[in-house]
Amino acid sequence: MAEKKKESFFKALFSFKTDKEKGIVGIHRALGVGAWDMFNSGSGGLIGSWLLYFLTAFGGVNPGIAALLISARLFIDMIWAPVVAVLSDNFYRFALGRKFGRRRFFLIFSIPTSLAFVAMWVPIAAGWSWLYYLVAFIVFDICLDLILIPWETLPAEMTEDYTQRNKMGTVRMWAAGLAQPLIALVPSFFMTILPAPKGYTTSPDALLWTAVVWGIMGLVLTVAVYFSSWDPIHISEERRELILAHLEEQRKTVESPMKIIAKNFANLALTLRIKTFRKHLVLYFSTFGVIDSYTTIFVIFASVSFLPTLTINPAAAGVILAIPLLIMTFVWSPISAWLLNNPKIGAQKLYLVGFGTVLFACAAYGVTFFCRASLSSSQAMIAVIAASCIFTIGRNIMGGIPWVVFPMMADIDEIISREKRAGVFAGAMTFVRKFTNATFNIIIGAVMGWAGYNQQVSGAADKITAYVNEHSVTTSEAFKKIVTDSKLENQIHSAGTGIAYLMVFFVGALVIVAMWNAATFKLNSNSHKVLMDEIERFREVGVLDEEAIEAAKLQVTPETKEIVEALTGLEYGKFAWSGDVVHGNTKNVEN
Repeated sequence: MAEKKKESFFKALFSFKTDKEKGIVGIHRALGVGAWDMFNSGSGGLIGSWLLYFLTAFGGVNPGIAALLISARLFIDMIWAPVVAVLSDNFYRFALGRKFGRRRFFLIFSIPTSLAFVAMWVPIAAGWSWLYYLVAFIVFDICLDLILIPWETLPAEMTEDYTQRNKMGTVRMWAAGLAQPLIALVPSFFMTILPAPKGYTTSPDALLWTAVVWGIMGLVLTVAVYFSSWDPIHISEERRELILAHLEEQRKTVESPMKIIAKNFANLALTLRIKTFRKHLVLYFSTFGVIDSYTTIFVIFASVSFLPTLTINPAAAGVILAIPLLIMTFVWSPISAWLLNNPKIGAQKLYLVGFGTVLFACAAYGVTFFCRASLSSSQAMIAVIAASCIFTIGRNIMGGIPWVVFPMMADIDEIISREKRAGVFAGAMTFVRKFTNATFNIIIGAVMGWAGYNQQVSGAADKITAYVNEHSVTTSEAFKKIVTDSKLENQIHSAGTGIAYLMVFFVGALVIVAMWNAATFKLNSNSHKVLMDEIERFREVGVLDEEAIEAAKLQVTPETKEIVEALTGLEYGKFAWSGDVVHGNTKNVEN
């Protein structure tokens, strides 16, 4: 029996069958929509892995200022992301939204997004370079949000089926996983064919040409999203009439545009009333906090922290990240989809296994760092590679889960609010991601600056690598030859220690917070099915007859009531299908 279920799931996962009315998404359409995350995650990965290094090595910006620049654009973006969410959710009010759909219209902004991303990687080591980079960062993020937030809602718009959403989330996980090794391999390729400045092993033009490749990829993949997705208003004439009728009801409230915006901003805060979403946000924050911090730190950690025993040049560090990621992406994604669909395993257990594996890797990095003086260069290299492989296994286990379960958040909200507000939840998630990313960048930049990491330390590590390659000597011998100033030697040691502490203790602390929240995460395929059945029962009752709604509540089974309350964190009798996330139905409260 179990074997039959397994075959049935994989048949559904890889099926090309598409039925818009029933919400069945063919694998080719799931690929067309989800593959855009190669650009999204790839651009984020390039920023996380290389931007701080690029700004300090080739942009003439010190680490503290560089971290502030990266974070400043994120703080501005935190205000902008909710605006985009509100605009997208309400875009049916405009003729363009009714013609092109309330999500797909925004794909046109892929053009300025790609151009701004390339502009971020132009090497300008002048006194005003920080201002140029700040402007480029802000333009990129503003344009990216105009695509990202509507795109994130597409699984919730296209289907309500858990397995179909799992399929779309799995493809997105596959695309994001494939992007990560590419952001290491593509720069490494350009670094081998483009000349570096004398005495260095890294060319700034390598990162610029990588950005050009990514910008072109973004345009191509956006076209694929447009032709692979659909909007509910275009599924059928009947669905269109229902949407327009609901829109007409909203217009009768005679709300001004400013009142609508204010109401939707309030809705962003009210998403925190949903218990599962609160836990999901913490897990999302922790998962990508771990991944973002790791990718930001690793290249510098590998090149500086193990000196004088070992230094790994940026291109080689990128390959160390890329190969395990590439293998795990193809091997793990379908297995992960099956395990997520299994209610006995689900998101909770996968989170715990993934975070536990990452915590072990952080400990392995710590042991290698503190024992580096007693290790040879080859032993330290083997230890770093092993720890990186372990980290990658844990990263792949946990990394795709938030986006598989995200579309279900709007379903949990709908049992209370009576509306499908996927845009609001996407906006809330983007807000949290930007806030945490900005905060972590500030912390990482401040610690690195305080520890003494700067352009001189980065340049010394690069020159040591070049000397080792040119003269075939050990890293320790090259270190003695290149670093002749005791002040620089102390600075390298201090910077390496500070960066290692970030890798071991800062990332490790985030993992522990995540594991604590994962232990009580209740959403799985079974609980989601019960939820959707209950929503369907309320949809048949409608939203106008309060007496019929109360009568329907009285017919709820104990199991369904318990699951709805566990997922929402709210009392069933007072809040279910009340249309009010704050007060619920105060007229007829079930005791």
